[in-house]
Amino acid sequence: MFTGTGIADIVSAAKTAGIDVVQVHDLRSADEVAALHDAGLRVVRALNTGSSGDPATGFGEDLLLVDGAVAGAGVTWDWQDRSLLPSGQWILAGGLDPDNVAHALDASGAWGVDVSSGIESSRGVKDPELMAAFVTAVRGRG
Repeated sequence: MFTGTGIADIVSAAKTAGIDVVQVHDLRSADEVAALHDAGLRVVRALNTGSSGDPATGFGEDLLLVDGAVAGAGVTWDWQDRSLLPSGQWILAGGLDPDNVAHALDASGAWGVDVSSGIESSRGVKDPELMAAFVTAVRGRG
């Protein structure tokens, strides 16, 4: 996941780490996505519901991640507000945890989910039991 990182640095880090998919939280143009594609990377572009970006207006990313107004804050948002949601496959983020992820997926129609603080026992510390409960909740819906 990259925030506030230049395109050349993203490409360099991805090559060093041997990854081919990058999640970027501050892409500003289709040209930036194209530069990452030209480097052989697939791009997950993150969009915050509090930003001025329209989720229907893509930059050519491979997948869009829609997060709450402040990424990483662990705050839920209105997952049913279709004006905030893109069409097609996309990833839901923002305030998800084992107790609400199944409802969030059903309410939003998202293809996938992204979680961070919702599976932490304390700030920055991932909890294996919360991780397992989260996965169980996702797999058990429907």
